[in-house]
Parts: sequence; structure tokens; C-alpha cells
Amino acid sequence: MLPMRWLSRSGRALWQRNRMEREMDEEMRLHLEMEIEDRVRAGMSPREARRTALRDFGGIERFKEEAREIRGIGAIEDLRQDARFTVRTLRKNPGFALVAVLTLALGIGANTAVFSVVDGTLLRPLPYPEADRVVRVQELDGNGSPMPVTGGNFEDWREMSRSFEAIAVYTPPEFTPMMTVLGANEAVRTRATWVTADFWRVMGVAPALGRSFVTEETLPGGASVMLVSDSFWRTHLGGDMDVLGRVLDLGGEPHEIVGVMPAGFGYPAATAVWMPHQEVYPGRMGHNYDAVGRLKAGIDPAEAQRELSLV
Repeated sequence: MLPMRWLSRSGRALWQRNRMEREMDEEMRLHLEMEIEDRVRAGMSPREARRTALRDFGGIERFKEEAREIRGIGAIEDLRQDARFTVRTLRKNPGFALVAVLTLALGIGANTAVFSVVDGTLLRPLPYPEADRVVRVQELDGNGSPMPVTGGNFEDWREMSRSFEAIAVYTPPEFTPMMTVLGANEAVRTRATWVTADFWRVMGVAPALGRSFVTEETLPGGASVMLVSDSFWRTHLGGDMDVLGRVLDLGGEPHEIVGVMPAGFGYPAATAVWMPHQEVYPGRMGHNYDAVGRLKAGIDPAEAQRELSLV
């Protein structure tokens, strides 16, 4: 029987328990009287017939209990009795009750949070084409810990490496200040990320509306343009299909919107606006950039690692 049907039937049986108990009593009494009458007709005395009928019947309460189970009362009644016992126990020891409730709440909350993180970072695939070819590229400090890269090393990797279709750098989130955007439906504080020319090739993602940056816009002195996320477009620009060419004040400077990214794209995390990184500092001291690359088909990360180490 389906659980909902069983619960429904059991609930109705429990609600009408008194009436059903009376019906069972009457039914058992009739069966017993019929059995006694049969035995009297067979030649027994009324007293002997009643005694033997009760003996052979096996106990009225046993049959009533089986009837309760069939009608769905038994399990519900057991559950109600268990609940009453639990409440009485917790009332006698409220400190234990509080600890038990808090433990359950924290356990459920922690498991939910952990699954949310695992689901978001491990179970769901990255929303990029051939995402297994997209890699982070980092330098290591003297202790072997990863760190952001220098502009000079990035330029060497880009020019000398043959393992990547494209490699790009962007401003790390920790180096990216919150900026005020004016000209939208309201003043907005948001996070912007500067990216180099090949960032979109690495990600393999094109704007859902408009275009990405052209070469001239990624060179020093290029035009001030910007791409916005789908959520920013919908929330702060009203989902306006004529948004291309609209100029917003970003950090005190005008920037023209040239594209809207597809829903679900937001790399690096929490980015709402992207702008072209028009000049990468070429030195090898300032570790100011995060790097990503798209491996060529057939190249595995270990092979790319060996090549970058040689460079």
C-alpha cells in the first residue's frame, strides 16, 4: 500500500477509534454467541458450551488487536504512545532536551551546508565547453605553496608555451575593490574584474547578447568598455534588450556596455562586471594576477606542467 494511502486510512481509523472499538466488541460478541449456540445444539450444557467456546476462540483481545492492525490503528497508536513517552522523558530532563534539539539542528544545518558546497564545487560540472581542459596556472613560493603570478612570467608563458590554446590573467578577487556603478536603475556597489584579451577564449563562453572585447579594446589606450552578468542586467538594468551601447559610470569613469554574459556565468565568483585589462605590468616581483589556461586537445595537465617549469 502506498504510504499516503496508509496514513490516510490509519488517520481516519484513529479519529473514529471509539466507534470502531464498539463495532469490534459487538462483532466479537456475536461470533462468540453463535459459537455457543452451535455447541448447545450439539448437546453441551450452556455453561460447558461457553467455557469451551472461550477456550477455543483463543482470547478476544488477541483478535481485536489483529483487527486494529488490519485497520491501521496499531502502528499509529504505537507512534502516539512513543511520542507521549518521549515528551514525558524530555520534560523530566529539560537540559538533555535542549542539548538534543541543538545537536540535531546543528547536525542538519552542517550537513546541508557541506552538501551545498560539495554539490556546487564537485558534483556539478563547470559551465564551460570541454571544462576538463580549463586549468588554473599558479606560481609556487619558497615553501611550495601556490600564489598569484607575475606579469613577466605570464608574458613568457603566453609567448613560449605550446601546450595551451590560450592563456589569460585577471585581477584576483582579493585585489578587486567594490566599485560604485552609476547610470543603472539605481546606484550599485558591485565587484568588477579586469581580464586580458584571451580570457573569453579560455572560458569558451560568448556573450548571450552583444559581443566580447575586440583586440583594440585590450591594448593600452583602448576604449573603456564593459561586459555585465546576466543577473546584473536583469536586476539593475531591467533586462533591457537595447542595453548595448548604454554608458555607465564605473568608479568615476564612463564605460560602454558591449555585451551581456549568459545566465550562470560568473567567473571569478561574485563578478558582475568585466573590463579589458589593457596593460599587464611586466615585472617579476609583483604577484598581482590569477592565471587560467585552456589546454590544447590531447595535452594533459602533467605535460603542460613540465613545459611551464622549463619556461
